[in-house]
Amino acid sequence: MVVVLFLMVTSSVEFIRRKYFEVFWYTHHLFGIYLIALGLHQFQRLLPVQTNYKQHDPANCSRSEAIFNICKQAPTFEAAAPTSWMWFIGPLGIYVLERIIRHIQYFLPVTITKVVEHPSKVYEIQMKRPFFHAEVGQYVFINVPRASLLEWHPFTLTSSPEEDYFSVHIRVVGDWTGAVGRYLGVGSGLFRQSRDLPRIFIDGSFGTASE
Repeated sequence: MVVVLFLMVTSSVEFIRRKYFEVFWYTHHLFGIYLIALGLHQFQRLLPVQTNYKQHDPANCSRSEAIFNICKQAPTFEAAAPTSWMWFIGPLGIYVLERIIRHIQYFLPVTITKVVEHPSKVYEIQMKRPFFHAEVGQYVFINVPRASLLEWHPFTLTSSPEEDYFSVHIRVVGDWTGAVGRYLGVGSGLFRQSRDLPRIFIDGSFGTASE
């Protein structure tokens, strides 16, 4: 548990998140191992718990025994039952439900309507998806399985709510953004048919920090 927490905390620093996003992403999914360990570590039943509070109340016996002579019975103990799971089972259930809803959204078909190249290694992806609606300043997570099966990257939406599409602008700054650009034909000067474009999954949109 300590090792998992150490990895999650150290990979959260800004330098790691910006330069090695994959490390940040993968280490934070170790929380599942942490929760399993948290739920199981008490099954060794190493923690004692007192069983005769009525006959021997620790809060009162030490100061009243000499006066009232009511604490003649010695305290008795037994191994405590596991209780850690009670603290996270509720939030974990909410998290699982939220992930199920988001997975349903993942598989709504996304159509790439246009790819625009801009200066400074920036390209724009214009897309459409059923039931998608976004406000100004919101963002989405994008996954391109051909570039990376597990990586999801956040991008601010650059289109206005009045448009009949939504778009993001991506600057090539690393392996993932470069790979997505190549699969979209950025820099090749060649026109690509829709069937040749990579499949894209969208998660969102999500609200801004000011909402």
